[in-house]
Amino acid sequence: MEIRAIGISAGYGSKTVLHSVDFCAIPGEVVALLGPNGSGKTTLLNCLAKTVKLRKGEVLLGGRNLHSMNQKEVAKRVCVVPQFENPCFDFTVKEVVAMGLYAHEPVADANERIQSAAESACIAHLLNRTFDQLSGGEKQRVLVARAVAQDAPIMLLDEPTAHMDVGFQVATMSLVSTLARQGKTVVAAMHDLNLAAGFADRAVLLERGRVAAEGTVNAVLQSGEIERAFGAAFDRVALHGTDRLVLAPQTPPTLHDYRHPPIMPFGNYNP
Repeated sequence: MEIRAIGISAGYGSKTVLHSVDFCAIPGEVVALLGPNGSGKTTLLNCLAKTVKLRKGEVLLGGRNLHSMNQKEVAKRVCVVPQFENPCFDFTVKEVVAMGLYAHEPVADANERIQSAAESACIAHLLNRTFDQLSGGEKQRVLVARAVAQDAPIMLLDEPTAHMDVGFQVATMSLVSTLARQGKTVVAAMHDLNLAAGFADRAVLLERGRVAAEGTVNAVLQSGEIERAFGAAFDRVALHGTDRLVLAPQTPPTLHDYRHPPIMPFGNYNP
């Protein structure tokens, strides 16, 4: 199912975070949302999930206006993996994963779907533990399992590999990539540029609530807009025999330089 944002603006209180953003993701692809802290990645995901009210524009799910749907209708079409979640009650991991079935109730094969989702996210051995007893990386994998159980055609992930060790980062993004190949539409906010290079098909770079660059993930990572947005310089290397890029930050000559403003402050970058 295609998800499309047309000229959307949104924010919190008196602050506007997104400014006239156009965005589209289609089935079969992983789209990485890139950008520095505060650039609007989470706000864009929240707009696509109908958890933040739009100030301008519209979001379409398969051509239908998102805001014409009730929350249960949205849940059948969109699943979300947030950056973090702290339930108010001592839910077990199994109960948290089972929350993904809410939109489909009643579910005759609920236990099988919970078990399958747990195994796909490598948390089957944690099902009887309480969520609040888990490490940050384990919690994130549980939230991924919940989204898998929900089985919506559109997946929105906000830093899905946060707190995970490198092995689970790769395993989680491999799972996400596989789901996309099976026909899901996947949008993931990511801070790790190399992880995006390895698993995303397209990328959208946000800067101060606006789209600074978009295209194939390689095209965006090659763009000088990456340096300007992040205020850092990178060396780029293509892995032998592939078109995959690896970005290595150029380090300042002394540790003292890290205490100063970004290497390439906004407005001073000349590509």
